[in-house]
Amino acid sequence: MKNLKLVGFVVLAALLACGTVAHASTIQYGPTLFDNGGSNYASGASGSFGIPQFDPILGTLTSVELIVNGNSYGGTNGFQNTQAFSGEATVNIGSSIHVSGPSSLVVLTNPTQVASGVVTAEVNTPPNFTGSDSIYLAGTTSTDTQSAILYGGFVPYEGVGNVTFNFTSSLDEGHSATVSGISQSSPTLFNFTPTVIYTYTAVPEPSTFALLGVGLIGLLGYARRKRAA
Repeated sequence: MKNLKLVGFVVLAALLACGTVAHASTIQYGPTLFDNGGSNYASGASGSFGIPQFDPILGTLTSVELIVNGNSYGGTNGFQNTQAFSGEATVNIGSSIHVSGPSSLVVLTNPTQVASGVVTAEVNTPPNFTGSDSIYLAGTTSTDTQSAILYGGFVPYEGVGNVTFNFTSSLDEGHSATVSGISQSSPTLFNFTPTVIYTYTAVPEPSTFALLGVGLIGLLGYARRKRAA
């Protein structure tokens, strides 16, 4: 009976040791700048990029996080009143940057700038978007960061190659006004930096199992000798 208790204790200790060895770990790729080979993309550009897959030999994948920082630069948007009375107007300029993986992992980044104010009765004809009858916005640097986490459907992200991410973009511009008028805009430029973080449960080291096995064999041998004596 004592020997059985001893063996049971050893097995329990081995299981507890394995439980403490398996732990959550992370692997991060990025942040990596994507800027069209040294020049910023123009609104409307699209493309793809690869991130190394998670190697299943490391353990069990539990989540995939995508973080995207988007930056938009420049661009213009203007509105000019064409009425004989004043009103109010608002214009905005920016870029929509849409980044997605092979599943539902999606991030939408919208760096947008806004200008608003009073526009007086028509002054400039033909329109030149200067003066008190117009409102004009020249975009400067605008930044936004978004993230999304995937907790299932990991098959596309596992392997020893690359997983493909796609990006699309569009000019984010518009205006609203209490008077009639005309508008004119030019595209913004943009870049973005994605980061992918794999969180996984690491498998126990083979050396740990070896040590536990040696210890268990030794204790069983000891128990047999005790019983023979």
